[in-house]
Amino acid sequence: MSNIKNILYDIFANIRNRHVTDEGSSSPLDIKIFVFQHFPCVLPNAFADRSIYTPLWCGASLAKDHIDGLRDDAGTNISAYNPYLNEMTGIFWVAENLSSLGNPQFIGFNHYRRHLEWAPNLIKEGTIVATSVTIPQRIRSWLLSVVPSPDIASTLNDITTTLVNDGHRDIVDYLKSHIMYARNMFIMDRATFLRYYAFVRQYIKLFINRIEENKPAFESQPAAQKRLYGYLLEQLTSYWIWHE
Repeated sequence: MSNIKNILYDIFANIRNRHVTDEGSSSPLDIKIFVFQHFPCVLPNAFADRSIYTPLWCGASLAKDHIDGLRDDAGTNISAYNPYLNEMTGIFWVAENLSSLGNPQFIGFNHYRRHLEWAPNLIKEGTIVATSVTIPQRIRSWLLSVVPSPDIASTLNDITTTLVNDGHRDIVDYLKSHIMYARNMFIMDRATFLRYYAFVRQYIKLFINRIEENKPAFESQPAAQKRLYGYLLEQLTSYWIWHE
């Protein structure tokens, strides 16, 4: 955790230095920040620089409206699972189609209505820029109280056991902590991003398999309950950053 820059979440933050350059250099940073959106909207002025910020339509395969920009249903994708996995369908799409996106040196994610405040001197190889949120409850207790699904306790116990068996024993310590890196928002260098993706991809696949095994039950749930695995994948992103 020592090399993580904790950038406090600020929904109204304005990003300065939009034409970002490496400190002490006139060369622009090779950075691409994908902005999650799932319906037509006007992005804030902070996202105006299209050399950095690229809107990404998540759940595009299911949407009725047209949104200009990148779609998560082109190429290798899991767009149809967006109602269950939230913006993770966008992260999956970027990772699986990175070469067609120019293989940027630094990769980040924002939401259409919230973003990281960052500066060029924070963007370095091996450094993760991520939101830091401190909550009064332990993360496990917080999840049990806020995730609107009757299956959260059993599913959380099950995925914790799976992670421990996979060698990630400190997931138990993470769930006892009070600091998390929320909303799947971060900036990483490409190599770090691909390491993160290799970790989270196995659990994306696991959850998709579970959805397919019991699709009628999932489809009959209210929208908020359908997102159970999306909430847990957000915590796996947080755990991975915490672990690093």
